[in-house]
Amino acid sequence: MRCAQQLQAQFRIHNADKEATEQIHVRIGIHLGDIVQKEGDVFGDGVNIASRLQGLAEPDTICISHVVYKEIEKKLSLGMVVSLGRPKLKNIAERFQVHALLPEAPTGLRQTLRVQHLKLSRLVRPVHHMMVAALVLVAGIIATVLYSSPPIPSTQSSTPSPQSLPLPDKPSLAVLPFTNISGDPEQEYFSDGLTEDLITDLSKLSNLFVIARNSVFTYKGKAVKAEEVRKELVDCSVNNSTN
Repeated sequence: MRCAQQLQAQFRIHNADKEATEQIHVRIGIHLGDIVQKEGDVFGDGVNIASRLQGLAEPDTICISHVVYKEIEKKLSLGMVVSLGRPKLKNIAERFQVHALLPEAPTGLRQTLRVQHLKLSRLVRPVHHMMVAALVLVAGIIATVLYSSPPIPSTQSSTPSPQSLPLPDKPSLAVLPFTNISGDPEQEYFSDGLTEDLITDLSKLSNLFVIARNSVFTYKGKAVKAEEVRKELVDCSVNNSTN
């Protein structure tokens, strides 16, 4: 494991001052299991699983099986660890937890969304990859609409409106509930889980004010316009920030 980390670190140093055509990006897969040695080569499920994990990894990352993770989690500094769920590995009957080790934690909205895409691209079937990418893109567009539009002042009442109260001193962002378009009610947990994971991860960014889950889930299953949602959630965020 240390060898893999050092390899990736050296490649990052190598790539720092190189043109794109001269850079080296590698994927590493690590598994712990039985192997068979024969005529200077190795065979067996241990080798096959490590190979499949290497195929799951993104460039510049390390992908490890859960058995490896349990052995090293308290012994080595692993950096940013992302669970990839229990993906189906080609020609491997057993399904087990898989983890990806990233070089560093996400520091902004774009990087956070890339981490979410990494998680989801391994949890769903390949035919759904395009749908997942579209959903994440839609989340980014909705979020941009919500926090880039200025509050609309109220002129219809002399009673002070919530918008006259202090707003959060950072951009306000909301992730609206995704819709389950599979037609299978048993897949509802997936669309809800996607929404909740995005809310949780984005709320860790100190430069964003993220609307709470309870507020956005009131829109679940409803056909709403982004502008109407923005107005309502501005009121909600103001009230929450002053309580």
